[in-house]
Amino acid sequence: MLLERMFAHHRRALGFAGIALSLILLHSFAFRLPQSLLDGGAPLPDWPYFFDLLVGLPLLYAVMVRPSWRQWLQASLAIFCAGVLLGAVLIPEPSKHLWHEAVAVRNVLLVALVAVELVLGYRVLRLLSRAVCSREFADDQVESQVAAIFGNGAISRLLAIECRVWYYALVYRRTKTIVLAGDEHFSSHRKDGNQADQLGFIFLIVLELPVAHLLLMTYASPIAAWLVTVLSLYGLLFLIAEYRATALRAISLADNELIIRRGVWGLRRLPLHQLASASSHCGAVKRAADVEIYDANKAPNVVLVLQSGASVPGRFSGEKPLLRIYLGLDESARFLNSLRARMASAGEKPPLS
Repeated sequence: MLLERMFAHHRRALGFAGIALSLILLHSFAFRLPQSLLDGGAPLPDWPYFFDLLVGLPLLYAVMVRPSWRQWLQASLAIFCAGVLLGAVLIPEPSKHLWHEAVAVRNVLLVALVAVELVLGYRVLRLLSRAVCSREFADDQVESQVAAIFGNGAISRLLAIECRVWYYALVYRRTKTIVLAGDEHFSSHRKDGNQADQLGFIFLIVLELPVAHLLLMTYASPIAAWLVTVLSLYGLLFLIAEYRATALRAISLADNELIIRRGVWGLRRLPLHQLASASSHCGAVKRAADVEIYDANKAPNVVLVLQSGASVPGRFSGEKPLLRIYLGLDESARFLNSLRARMASAGEKPPLS
């Protein structure tokens, strides 16, 4: 039952993708039928193909996936633009009547989308510029600020991660203060040498970058060399941000909730009434659909068991069922004592262990 709820949205999206691909392949097959089988031997017109792009597939997406109006509009534009691009290959030249007009419309839509994205990107840069000028960085407000610009969805959550990457990698200085919600904070960067391991990976990439660049310049091509180098530099930027955020973004306890943070990734706000028990843990943990692990080495020392039927927001969208959360903390005993005290004062009595 839990897994069915978790994968319902993904099954609908995959089902739509399968039907859309089958429909496009069917059109491609129809375009290539022998002319002797067609009406009067004339080439098959391309208007049925565009009818499906503009009407059929968007309606099917709305019925099957049941998105918000903003998600539906974005998906409809993406379907149309992708369909026009595919039409250059799928539609034979004698059948291209509406395709030439659609290309012009597609270009206008792409320019409009790029303009909108630039405006939104400018607003995100303004958000970061305010953080540069300020001595305090309200970390927990990044998601809400980005969601106010892009809406509450996968794109805004990815951009929130991107904002943290740029801030912690390039903007943060020791003179700045990271403001976190909660009145008790618990770090995780010292457990099992977590932050030291990250520093080792950073040094490895710094050493590998010039060597890989020279080898690719010699044995491949300058384009490949610079492409790999730029991607590696971005990876290095991400690792530096993760290295700093691991120590600065702690797991926190507030009056009625547990706030879980991990590196530059988003935060999980878990109401205490959803917890059934909290206990210490020893050993490795295997990944599972209804389990979340917040420990770099997958050997956590705290396990939280949720109430039966509890669900939490998905990492990027929707809801997902959750049974256990595993944490790796520097001071697991102090965390458990504080958490149990708060749960007991809220009316919960987790078993001791």
